[in-house]
Amino acid sequence: MKLKFIYVAPLIILPLIILLKVAISSVHPYYTYWDSSLLYATDSLLINGGLTPAHLFHPDIGALWFEKFFIFPAAKFFGLISISTIQEFQASYNPYLNMADVVSFLLLLRASYVYIGCSFVYFFTIKLLEQELITGSVFQRFVLCLGATVFSFSSAVLVNTINIRYEYVGFMWWSIALVLLLNAVKTNKNIYIIAMGFFAGWAFLSKIVLLPNVILLVLLYYVLSSFYNKESLESSAQERKTSAILSFVYLVIVGISLGFIGIVLIREELIGNILDRSAFLGHLQPVHFLLFGSIFPIYLGLQTLLGIYLYKKDKTFPTVSYYFHRLVLFSFSFYIPMLIILLQKKGTHIFTNVYIFSFALGQIPMSLSTGYNSTAGRVNPNTIIGLLGTVLIIIIPLIFYLFKHKKHPKYIPLLKSIMMLGIIILLNKVFLRGNEAQLPFYSLFISFLVIIHILYNIYGDKKIKILITIFVLGASFYQINTLIKIWRHPPSIGGSTLFHSLKDWYGFSYGGNGLLYPQTLTRVYKNQENWEKAFFWARDIYKTKGLIQTLQESPNQLQDTAILFPNSLLSGEESLVNTSSELRNALSIPIKNNSTISLRLDYDFYIVSSKKIEKPNDLLQLTDLKFETDKNIFFVYSIAKPQEDLNYLHTVSDDNAYKYLVIQDRLAKSL
Repeated sequence: MKLKFIYVAPLIILPLIILLKVAISSVHPYYTYWDSSLLYATDSLLINGGLTPAHLFHPDIGALWFEKFFIFPAAKFFGLISISTIQEFQASYNPYLNMADVVSFLLLLRASYVYIGCSFVYFFTIKLLEQELITGSVFQRFVLCLGATVFSFSSAVLVNTINIRYEYVGFMWWSIALVLLLNAVKTNKNIYIIAMGFFAGWAFLSKIVLLPNVILLVLLYYVLSSFYNKESLESSAQERKTSAILSFVYLVIVGISLGFIGIVLIREELIGNILDRSAFLGHLQPVHFLLFGSIFPIYLGLQTLLGIYLYKKDKTFPTVSYYFHRLVLFSFSFYIPMLIILLQKKGTHIFTNVYIFSFALGQIPMSLSTGYNSTAGRVNPNTIIGLLGTVLIIIIPLIFYLFKHKKHPKYIPLLKSIMMLGIIILLNKVFLRGNEAQLPFYSLFISFLVIIHILYNIYGDKKIKILITIFVLGASFYQINTLIKIWRHPPSIGGSTLFHSLKDWYGFSYGGNGLLYPQTLTRVYKNQENWEKAFFWARDIYKTKGLIQTLQESPNQLQDTAILFPNSLLSGEESLVNTSSELRNALSIPIKNNSTISLRLDYDFYIVSSKKIEKPNDLLQLTDLKFETDKNIFFVYSIAKPQEDLNYLHTVSDDNAYKYLVIQDRLAKSL
């Protein structure tokens, strides 16, 4: 059976999933969740502008750094967004419209990460099941393809993509590492392990909740490698020497990092600055921070000692040396993204925060220090007893079977895979809150998939294969039924204060440089009432952007657009003083070049000019409406709608008159 056509399935599946997701998410606009959409969009603008966000808690930098250097420049170049930095936000005449534009763009971008990640998981699944798909019966092939499709892409629909979250980026990096892992196992090339560690490091620095998925990569490599490679695995003398040296170098680098972080925190002239600009750093109790912060360097110290021991013992433990060398390569490349952070502007401060909240597991000591969302509460005695009981019920019979049938070592990979599943379940319980379990669900899916894959290969009995096929078919239909229920009853918004709070969109911040957001809105809009007029135009920002683009052949970026209310800035030259009620709350766009204006029947269009137009077009009609700024008194011309062609060509003369296109929504007049 040729599998090439299966690999292009995402090209067919993804458009359907995207349409389904759009239909489900359309009931919730971008402003439904201010947490975390507002906070993360503010972080993006801050770090793009060279300032330190206050919300580096997850630690987020894996997403922020990538988008700063690769996504935002491209989006700005192609006109997908009007601003990309906090400085451009501050300079906007109507900053909230620009923020709504950035938030809406990031929502679409983060959803695309989920789709890309799901595609890589699908490729991994098909590649893992390649032998089964080639040798199985037609019905078995159909069931396996169905299961691979349903479970690989289900989170593209199930996951909550109606607010901005960082784990979406991390999930994409992790899924790439997953495919690299399979290549590393099947080719035995170390370059794949190094690349896998690098992408896993970026995933971890996108959000700490992906740590169970990262640990799964290590366990998965061990399980699959021992399953595929039947011969004895040995490391060369050069590999053992490299492992010892690299482990020591790694320990030294981390030791220098800790010393550097200590200096940054202790220096009196910096500690106040750091605490002021870090929303959560000041909540850490020293005893908790030292306890959890010591786990990583202790692990590296043990790794170094083990590396030296294995090097001196020559070939006493060949298999252990083999896996240890590859673990060192993975672990070292895993830390490289941390070092890249130092290249950031304000990189020392960002490096300190990111290390504390990632490699020092900062979320756990902070939850212990504050009592909020305590990690300990997620793992209670009943959970542990139930988990261990379930695992032991499966493992104990296997152990007895292995002792009884010592001639069947092929069952050992099955035992390893079941133990791997138990470890991942426990880690997910420790690190995940309920609303964070959607994407890390893939760690459980992959663990179950490996068990099915091993069972399918070690049992020659057709009855066992039939049972496995029935299990996969049943699980697939259960997942399809779940998707149908979500389609019929889209998830509703609960009663939490995090939702439907327009006031928070006007003034919430975690402090530090994040205060630039509410301060800018207060400076421009003066009060919440005026901001609500801007919010009216920002409810559907893409509709508003399309309306602004009716002014063709003229600079019409969103940051040049103003809203008419008393004392609103119209341009860098003047602000509005007085206007007729018919024009209040309308959009105002400077006219600088000869422009074709595409008229619409559901809006009123006006040309306001600081000088009287001597030979107005037949469609221009002078009105008695008032439009007065601190610099000029304007003449207001309405643009009549023609009978056929809804385009109006406005020629800008050389009379140095200030001119604006004013677009009024009839509904906005009533605000």
